[in-house]
Amino acid sequence: MTEKTLNLKTAHILRTLAVFAIVSASFAQANAGYYNPAHTDETRAIADTNRYPLRDRYGDPYSNPNRNGFDLKDTSIIKRTIEYDPKTKQYYIVEKIGNKYYRTPTSFTMEEFVRLQGQKDEEDYFKKRSSLLANMNRRMFKPKFKVSNDWFNRIMGVGPDGKVKVDIKPSGYVDLLAGYQGQNVKNPT
Repeated sequence: MTEKTLNLKTAHILRTLAVFAIVSASFAQANAGYYNPAHTDETRAIADTNRYPLRDRYGDPYSNPNRNGFDLKDTSIIKRTIEYDPKTKQYYIVEKIGNKYYRTPTSFTMEEFVRLQGQKDEEDYFKKRSSLLANMNRRMFKPKFKVSNDWFNRIMGVGPDGKVKVDIKPSGYVDLLAGYQGQNVKNPT
């Protein structure tokens, strides 16, 4: 072989190795964010650059509720049903997308499920009550007081010239009474 042929083959091999190195490096960089079982929740939280990292829920929605206010809720595609099996006396929480399971079904005994459902219902009740009281105390608008001639006619009557005449002559005094009334009971029953 000639020297020119060797140089062309060597150049071709070097170009192929360079392209292969670039492709494998870009592939490794693209797959860097995939799940690695060596990572724990703590290392994933540290590696996440978001101020409020988003985490997936592991487990059922009753015992592991999502407490992060910035997370998006489940979409309408995910159908969550609670099924009761009378033979085993177990409740199953099933989450599906179409006909396929989205998460592994979780089972509870009747006592566990009633306790968890009761806690959830109580929490929902107090959230509703709190928001209702907050809305009632907000006073977003003040009712406008409309004064019409009919209103004055009913209260004061009409003068001889057909006009309402109101004379206000303040006389007297104003009493202001302030105080405190309460009790302190030391008996806890």
